[in-house]
Amino acid sequence: MGDGAAQPRGGLSRGRDHLRLLPTSEAVVLKPETVEGPRFVDLAPHRRDLPRTYNDYVWIDRGPDYDPSVADLHLVLRPLFSLALFLAAHLGTADFEPMERVVIASKTALALAFMLRRARPGLNLVGLTRAERVAALESLASYDRVIAYEDLRSLDGAVPTVFVDVAGDPEIVRRVHERVGATLRASIAVGFTRGMGDGSGGSENPPLPGPAPALFFTPTHILRFREEWGAGVLRDRLREAWGAYLTHVATM
Repeated sequence: MGDGAAQPRGGLSRGRDHLRLLPTSEAVVLKPETVEGPRFVDLAPHRRDLPRTYNDYVWIDRGPDYDPSVADLHLVLRPLFSLALFLAAHLGTADFEPMERVVIASKTALALAFMLRRARPGLNLVGLTRAERVAALESLASYDRVIAYEDLRSLDGAVPTVFVDVAGDPEIVRRVHERVGATLRASIAVGFTRGMGDGSGGSENPPLPGPAPALFFTPTHILRFREEWGAGVLRDRLREAWGAYLTHVATM
């Protein structure tokens, strides 16, 4: 969250809070060229070629999905929630069938587990995390099963599976592929909370069993679903799902 400290352009007043992904600095200079309701777009020359979602800012006091009573939850959970909604929608429309199980690496994907549970109640959800975090993740009841990275051998390799990797650890990616590669419907790379890479571990390693990891780039799918659903429907679905997730989190 940032606070307008100097008089901006386009009739925007100083002193108003805005929310977006901001650099880790004390100040940032924005060039708001496009104002649309509660939003404005930064078109600073060095950022013009980035996807619009990276330059899109929301005035907090006008944001339709912002509740000041849960401001802390909003700041912690809202930035990744769009990823969860659009990835769940992607898994529901793309040709991943037969898909009986989704294995998700990284505890940061709780919103994705929530959205998949809403969309497909019978889908088996497995969360992967470090051994010392298994009990805490199990207590949230977001997954049907939680497995430590060290215990991947216990994962049934005969179940048609989609693997969603948020951790970005090449060793974990390879071990999952080696365990379920024969029945792996898709391997989706989302983030890099633990490392970088495509999971291959370098050219010296043999190819991964099963389908190669494919990057899920959220801005691309935001544009895709905006075109398929329409901008109004997209906003309504995002607002409704976010409200439902906040209610869910409150019960944890």
